[in-house]
Amino acid sequence: MIKILLVDDHQIVRTGLKLLLKTEAEFNVVGEANSVKNAVLFLNENKNVDVVITDINMPEESGLSLVKQINKSFPKVKTLVLSMHFQALYAKEAMDSGATGYVSKDANEDEIIEAIKSVNKGNIYFSKGVAAELAKDVFKQKNETSQLLSLREKEILKHIIKGESNKMIAITLEISESTVNTHRYNLMKKLNAKNSADLVRMAMENELN
Repeated sequence: MIKILLVDDHQIVRTGLKLLLKTEAEFNVVGEANSVKNAVLFLNENKNVDVVITDINMPEESGLSLVKQINKSFPKVKTLVLSMHFQALYAKEAMDSGATGYVSKDANEDEIIEAIKSVNKGNIYFSKGVAAELAKDVFKQKNETSQLLSLREKEILKHIIKGESNKMIAITLEISESTVNTHRYNLMKKLNAKNSADLVRMAMENELN
């Protein structure tokens, strides 16, 4: 049985969710809260909650504040953000706050049910619309990062990824070692890398190799 706490300042939303969740035998809504403060009070008094479903827009405190408090004080409790926002920015903020999943309120009933079951198992879950926006955002970032680099910098970066030294790169490309060093410095600055290992990691993440 998955024990669920619903957190939303709108009674009609909580009622609608309860009706939906009652259709699943393994779901049990053990409580409701209309604010972050009341949600934390409930969690302090009830140690059997598995999943908290919360909105972002809440009175006084954001639902993301609740997610952070749950991560700190109730680490075993999974958090699923159910929000009207489907933009990648909000999903990223939720994940950075420690949410286990993010679903937009326009998701269908089956997807909400799937999300709850998934986060309860410890998986990260994004609704399809949110996942699509995140994919677009990642592609845009990679494209922008790629455009930051000159052709020569990209060429040198490929050699750095292979583990070649500045001297080896200089010989291969028939340029001075100091020129290679300058390009390496510029690459680290543009990719916000702290060292060579970090530079390689950033390159791989942005698919610049």
